[in-house]
Amino acid sequence: MIRKISAFLLFVIAHVQGSAQAAVLTDYGQFDLLARLECSPGGYVNDNFYHPGSAAFDVTASVTDAEFCSGGGNAEANADVTISANQYHLDLLSFGSTSGSATSNAYAGVWGLDRIRFTLTETSTISVAGNVDFTLLSAINGEPVDTSGYFYFKVYTNEDYFYEAASSAPKNTGTWNWIFNDQFALPPGAYILEAAISTYSRLAGSTHSGVMDMTLTVNPARLVGIDIKPFDAANIVDPTGTSSGQNRTRVAILTDSGFDATQVAQDKVRFGPEQVPNVKSPPVALNVDGDGDVDLILGFVTRKTGISCGDTSVTLEGETYAGEAFVGTDTIDTALPCVSSCHP
Repeated sequence: MIRKISAFLLFVIAHVQGSAQAAVLTDYGQFDLLARLECSPGGYVNDNFYHPGSAAFDVTASVTDAEFCSGGGNAEANADVTISANQYHLDLLSFGSTSGSATSNAYAGVWGLDRIRFTLTETSTISVAGNVDFTLLSAINGEPVDTSGYFYFKVYTNEDYFYEAASSAPKNTGTWNWIFNDQFALPPGAYILEAAISTYSRLAGSTHSGVMDMTLTVNPARLVGIDIKPFDAANIVDPTGTSSGQNRTRVAILTDSGFDATQVAQDKVRFGPEQVPNVKSPPVALNVDGDGDVDLILGFVTRKTGISCGDTSVTLEGETYAGEAFVGTDTIDTALPCVSSCHP
């Protein structure tokens, strides 16, 4: 007897807030959806949907076989995709089950992959939040059988990974939940967003289902003024941190009419190519640029920042307590210390 179980939902949004031009979906990439029944011995049957990319589609991959492994089985997934210039939306519903003899080597599985491309025209903060729930009904006469599921969600270029959320439900766990909420900054450039999910039931009598909700949001970051090595116009930085007075690099975040540096969440600030946090010492709040406002000075371990000989500027990124992302860049001079201590 075929048992139909509850829906599996994948929901991913890439959406720009504040500036419609901050992110543009330039290529819809690929979408691949697979439903599969397999019995050993006995072979397998697939229903596979592949789409090279489209602004919108609604498709189902479905396999049902009443004679599957002498007991029956099914696997089905439905995907509804809509895409605009700055928003991506995918609903994926799926379920699967196997029946028959407990000694049969039966498999019912669903697998989905979506990959799109987007371009950032300015430094932006990416927020990823969501949750994953699997229900794995995995017992025959009280004995566990093999059911499981996994997912991953990535943002990357052809050279580097910038973010990955990934996890697997432990086999035969019943109900399983995973919650994530992350934020990171990306510079201008072309990126790939990829989401994949798999659930399966292996051995007759097992079933699987799940729900995954995810949201990806792109927020343009506020440009703010920073002053590397305040009160030192030369801005000389020794990348090795070994020169006298160079073990730490101090950076002032400047207050202006629309931005209050004293409201910066210090644990969210990152500096340099290696995106290092500030050192665990009290910040200094004072007027650095002489405009009467209170600015904020933080310190960073120089050798950990990733600054290299030949670098002429460094960027600092962060958030305020209210969650507003900001970014600032200032010039540096590494020429003099690098003559003796490093090689370009």
